[in-house]
Amino acid sequence: MRQWKIRRPNMTEQTTKIVNKKQFLALLKDASNKKTKVASINGEIGERIKSAVDDGHLHRQLFGLMLKLSRMDELKRNDFLAQFPIYVEMCREGGVFGDEHAGDLLSQQQEPSQEEADAEAAAANAAAIERGITPLPEEDEKPGTYTLQ
Repeated sequence: MRQWKIRRPNMTEQTTKIVNKKQFLALLKDASNKKTKVASINGEIGERIKSAVDDGHLHRQLFGLMLKLSRMDELKRNDFLAQFPIYVEMCREGGVFGDEHAGDLLSQQQEPSQEEADAEAAAANAAAIERGITPLPEEDEKPGTYTLQ
């Protein structure tokens, strides 16, 4: 171990011990190489996750949570899973998640809007007319009823 005398402004001269140069350079080179390998591996994992999100409908945040849970001690994981719904309910009751619930958003996403429903009905009507199905005469007509000729 080498000792260096270091002068700092407005201070007296001090002797400081530092790491051996050969040790330091070997450690620096090894750490740099390993960090490069880790970055490469992390990039590959990131690409696989991105592909699964884009092509396989993977939920990125849920995947991250599951990864953390899989690496957790069993007792801590069980404690987390037991308390998680309680915290979610407290957040809902406290308005943390806003007025709309995830279930409401999901049903809105799955139900077509009125414009989409009207467009689908118009397309179905046009296809039916092309196949030789005509609307009932006005006196017999009830909304949405057709007769086959």
